[in-house]
Amino acid sequence: AIKNIIDFIDNTIDECFGDVRDVPEDMINIVTGLCTIKWCQKYGLVQAGFTALEETVISYIYTLLGSDVIGELMGKPACNKAENPEDMKKDKKSDSERSRREFIGRIVTEYDKLSQNNSTGPTEEYLKVAEKLREYEPIRLFVLVSGVKQARNDMNHFGFSTDQRKSADLKRDLDRFFCEFEELAGMRRS
Repeated sequence: AIKNIIDFIDNTIDECFGDVRDVPEDMINIVTGLCTIKWCQKYGLVQAGFTALEETVISYIYTLLGSDVIGELMGKPACNKAENPEDMKKDKKSDSERSRREFIGRIVTEYDKLSQNNSTGPTEEYLKVAEKLREYEPIRLFVLVSGVKQARNDMNHFGFSTDQRKSADLKRDLDRFFCEFEELAGMRRS
């Protein structure tokens, strides 16, 4: 039974992206995220697609910067996954990797607040990350994830907001955000 599930996952990834053996190891999470989003689009799972897209963009930012750079921005030592073999045995992310991903999530949330004028101004940690990301067009990544977060929020609160979106609009938004992310990540396939 497990072999059937693994075969299904392999076939889904192959359909979506082709042979992933050519994908660099640090981009496997991104490719998996892209395939998950495409699968959600195919089956009309819009909310799950937005969730996968938000997490994939955060993973992409993490990959661009690298764990050591993020640790440096956080004022923490380099992250060495091999330091905690028990976490690796349990197939869990190490605490330091998790905290680095959460750090990126906080930066993205801060950008969202800044862009909506819901903040007193950027924090020092935000400014450091934004400067480091400058060569990777951080504003486009942050604008993208901000739009994704707003759409997810609309769905999670059942449209109880002053600017509700119709389900057809949310589907179009997911498609548009997805295409934009593929372009930004340089992973656009025809």
